[in-house]
Amino acid sequence: MVAVFFESEKKRHQHFHGQDFPPTVSKIQLEDKTIIHYWYKDPANLIKHQLGKITTPGQLKNLKRVDMTIGGDHGRGKFRVTLKLLLRYDDIKTYSRPFQIASISHSKDDIDILNRTVLTPIGEGLRRIVEGGHLSARVFENDLIVDFSSGTEDSICSVKSRVLVVGDLKFYAQILT
Repeated sequence: MVAVFFESEKKRHQHFHGQDFPPTVSKIQLEDKTIIHYWYKDPANLIKHQLGKITTPGQLKNLKRVDMTIGGDHGRGKFRVTLKLLLRYDDIKTYSRPFQIASISHSKDDIDILNRTVLTPIGEGLRRIVEGGHLSARVFENDLIVDFSSGTEDSICSVKSRVLVVGDLKFYAQILT
């Protein structure tokens, strides 16, 4: 699969015909009256929403582990954060799907701006994933219900999950704050 990145959330939404997980869109105003537009997606809710769209219950029965990588970088006047979902199987090739989960339109890579905009909500979603330590799924009334726990007896899968931070040392320090 080739990673596709969009210059705007509107273009991404048009590309996926409205089937993608919607972001939280907002803006802040700095003391010098600069307006900074940004959007983000809660990674835990994104995965819960998208897993049923990118896989089937039958495919999940053979799942062995779920890895998620998160990385971010600043360039061309924006800071972007990407999450890659890796569904690992014993008998078939790993399925990989990247998701852009945040974008901040600001000319500088500034930790204060990141903290005031996207790091806290993204961090809270990642915390729910990490603390659960598992990904479980069950079918209820033809819907796939995904949780970050060890599952129940009616789960079609319950596998260990982990989150890996990738990128440069600056991003690693920023995400840990």
